[in-house]
Amino acid sequence: MRDSQIHPSSILALGVLVAVAVISPWLFGAVQPWAILTVTAVGLLVVALAFGWSALGPGAERPALPLWPLLAFAALGLAQLVPLPPALHALLAPGSYEVWHPAPTAAAEVLGETAHPVSLDPDSTLRSVSLVLALALLAFLAAPALTRARPAVAAVAAVAAGGFALSAYAIFARSRFGVLLYGRFEVPTINPFGPFVSKNHFAGYVTMAALLAAGLAIGLADGARRRDRDWTTSPRAGTVVLAMVAALAMALAVLASLSRGGAIALAAGVASLLALLVVRARGGRRRTGLLPSLALAGVLGLAMAVMVPPATHERLRDLGGASFRLDTWRDAFRMSLSSPIVGQGLGAFHDAYPRFKEGHGRIRVEHAENDYLETLAESGLLGLGAVLLGSALLLVGGGRGTLSGSDRVVRGIGIGALAGLIALAVHSAVDFNLRIPSNATLAAVLAATAAGATGVSRRPLSRSASVALAVGALGLLAAVATRPADPSLSAREEARLVGVAATPEARALRLERAERALGRVLRRRPAHAESWLMLAGVRGAAGDLATASSLAAHAVALDPERPSLREAASRLMHDGSSVSP
Repeated sequence: MRDSQIHPSSILALGVLVAVAVISPWLFGAVQPWAILTVTAVGLLVVALAFGWSALGPGAERPALPLWPLLAFAALGLAQLVPLPPALHALLAPGSYEVWHPAPTAAAEVLGETAHPVSLDPDSTLRSVSLVLALALLAFLAAPALTRARPAVAAVAAVAAGGFALSAYAIFARSRFGVLLYGRFEVPTINPFGPFVSKNHFAGYVTMAALLAAGLAIGLADGARRRDRDWTTSPRAGTVVLAMVAALAMALAVLASLSRGGAIALAAGVASLLALLVVRARGGRRRTGLLPSLALAGVLGLAMAVMVPPATHERLRDLGGASFRLDTWRDAFRMSLSSPIVGQGLGAFHDAYPRFKEGHGRIRVEHAENDYLETLAESGLLGLGAVLLGSALLLVGGGRGTLSGSDRVVRGIGIGALAGLIALAVHSAVDFNLRIPSNATLAAVLAATAAGATGVSRRPLSRSASVALAVGALGLLAAVATRPADPSLSAREEARLVGVAATPEARALRLERAERALGRVLRRRPAHAESWLMLAGVRGAAGDLATASSLAAHAVALDPERPSLREAASRLMHDGSSVSP
């Protein structure tokens, strides 16, 4: 099939996916709420347009990989939003049930003895499902375009150029601005790098981009060999060299970031790249074709080893911070055991985790520092099983297609993508790259490239399925876009205004409004300890000290390791003083 026969919807999906992957790292990894919403909205809108467009013809082209593991994972996330009868809730998700149906009568009255969803933060779950589907379906749609050399080279070259620019800026910014992002913004960590709040997330992104660029160099070099002509004399020689330089520069930036997880992931990715080249050569007709590819990979590896900064060696030997990760993993695993089947809500880790946390009381933990454990805790064995199965099918199918494909350029790029995915899998064991939208988007580009290596299925997606996916994407977009704003800020303001009321009548009115506002927050986030504590303060200010004491104790039970919350609750329970919001 010629490039001109690629359905325009596939080219559209590929272009948008690559554009988001290249731009999003500069927005602090796209971790801010408005950036996440923008990425999600753009992705869902393009998915709906692409599937609708393809439905006008025979249906969407699709890679020769099953889509059902992805849809099963998304369906589980949406099922976590469905209110369940208490008996069924207690059976499927005991840990979630305990929060939605608390033992203290005062807390139970606030939430009501009605059906509640599994998710402890339904808004975050809806956003997480929407982002996952947006990126995964964009990758699914883009994969057929990546079976052709021309769009594949253009897409990977854009990623390589973006990664190179990001690495160059990161080195400059570290020497020029220190720990201030863009020379202006202070962050709550001591090790930001480039535009990323965490050096580990910078390393995760750039590692994937570096291996993809190395695959581009290998693919172009292999594709330039015709009739035993060496690639160095071909018209593509300059592009090969540029791809090699970009890959090497990015690899060195990973090491300069002093990210231990990034360095280990990079080493795993390079080893995978070499292993795939060896396996490909053994399965091919001409083993001499291995030499140019190995030579390129060897040059990159040797240059990287020689130029490793001394600080990197010291950092790799330093085990500082290991105890925090080990403790977090232990507590996240205990959290998963409380609802082992379906978890406690995709994206709800930040609310569900504190009651299982032991130690490191002053550190606010938002993620499990391990993508596998976080997925297990949030979605249970069903969710983690779907993710692992889908990943295995992608790696096995992409590996077979890459090793047996006929287009040398596409095969080389596919090898780089597979190596990048393996590096990500290693890094995910010690960090949460897939929770950073920019890194998740680049992972989707690599997944689309690996899926493209499996080829295009002989049977396109049916028109009815294309229409259903288009309508589903629009429905999710509407749900995310119209979701009411987080009421916690307005509730906090109402609680603050209680203390400045000028008259008893105004104070009574403010107390009533604050109680209603906090009730709305807790019926959307029942594990939000701060809101329970503020509600206790409001009840105490209204003179109901017994209820205030019970609610304060419940707040502490939800986040027992936070010193400030524990101290404020103790004051309220012992002397009835109001709690500052």
